[in-house]
Amino acid sequence: YWMHFNNNTLGLFFARLALGANPPNEASERIAGMIQRREDGYARYMEQTLAKSPYLAGNEFTCADIMSVFNLVSLPSFVGRTDTPNVKAYVERISKRPAYIKAMQIAGPAATPTDGA
Repeated sequence: YWMHFNNNTLGLFFARLALGANPPNEASERIAGMIQRREDGYARYMEQTLAKSPYLAGNEFTCADIMSVFNLVSLPSFVGRTDTPNVKAYVERISKRPAYIKAMQIAGPAATPTDGA
């Protein structure tokens, strides 16, 4: 389920980019409203899910969490939201995991190229 969830949130991100590439019109305003409602719904669903368990699929860290964290730390539809304290706590939990820290050192936004070592 969460793999489809991530594809949907990425799809909304790209739909918003496509809308921004064209002049606003009546249809684009309706589509922007639909995108916003879906983004809000996804954020609410994730917030409700994380209110019940520490990870998306329950009490264990799974691939669902690995797949989802990118969207939560990178996409504007999630970054900076103030109405999702459970999601914020979840991202903080994951960002403290040793494997996440190592991954960000290697390929995160602040990573620097190395000589291949």
